[in-house]
Amino acid sequence: MEYIERYANDVLRLCIYYLGGMEDAKEAFYQVFSEAAKAGNPDRAELFAIVRTTCVADIFPDENEADLFRFYFDLTEEEIREILGQGVLARV
Repeated sequence: MEYIERYANDVLRLCIYYLGGMEDAKEAFYQVFSEAAKAGNPDRAELFAIVRTTCVADIFPDENEADLFRFYFDLTEEEIREILGQGVLARV
């Protein structure tokens, strides 16, 4: 339960970001934490990768994702690459 409480707000925000609405986001939210439990409650970057996969962001990539994770969630470049499945991020 502590794991969910720690990441609930971030996961819900990301689900809303990717899916655009609260109803779809709520459904994805539960799926994300179900997958996270199966994965042994991974760290934040891995959890965000689960959010991304759950919300089908790979099908509809967003060119602002790196900035979202960098500035809003204060993740490192390495964590962002892990989430986005990229080797090297382009600097803007």
